[in-house]
Amino acid sequence: MMRSEGAKAAENLMVLQKYDNDIVAIALLISHAALYSCSEIDGWEKCNVEGPLFIVKRSTEPRRLLIIMNRIDPNVWTLRMENMRVQVDNTYDIICDKMEKVWGLWVADKDERPKLSQILQQYEEEYSTKRLEIAKEQLPVHRTKPLAPQHEEVKVASDLLKILRGRS
Repeated sequence: MMRSEGAKAAENLMVLQKYDNDIVAIALLISHAALYSCSEIDGWEKCNVEGPLFIVKRSTEPRRLLIIMNRIDPNVWTLRMENMRVQVDNTYDIICDKMEKVWGLWVADKDERPKLSQILQQYEEEYSTKRLEIAKEQLPVHRTKPLAPQHEEVKVASDLLKILRGRS
C-alpha cells in the first residue's frame, strides 16, 4: 500500500522532531544530497555526509536549519541558515556560512536541485535584508543643534555677539 504525500511529510516531520522538538515545519525535502567542504589547501573534499536533506522552520532561533540525515554516519549534519552567502554552480550549491567555512551541496536528482538553489538564494536575500534593517535600527542618532538660537533678524554685529554669548 502506497503512503500519501501528506502521510510521508507527517512521518518525516515526526522523525525530525525527535532530533529537534523546536522544528515546526519542513520547507523543503531533497531525497538525496551529499556534502563537500572546500579549503584553500585541499580544494573540494567529499565529507562523510549524505542522505535526505531538509530545510526546516523552527519555533525558536535559529528559525531555519538545513539538515542532512546522514546515512553513512549516525551524526546528523546541520547548518544555521542566517548570515550565509550562496552561489549556484553547475554541479553544486555553494554555501559560505557565518564562520566563513565553504560547503558544497550536491543533489542526486537533477529535478530537485533548482528547488534547493531557489530556496537557498531566497533565504540569503531575506537574511541580508533583515541584517540591513537591524543595522539601520542600531545606527546612532546624530542630531544637529544650531550654533546659535534661531532669530529672525540680526541687525548689528553687537546683537550677533549677544546671541552667540547666550544673552539675547
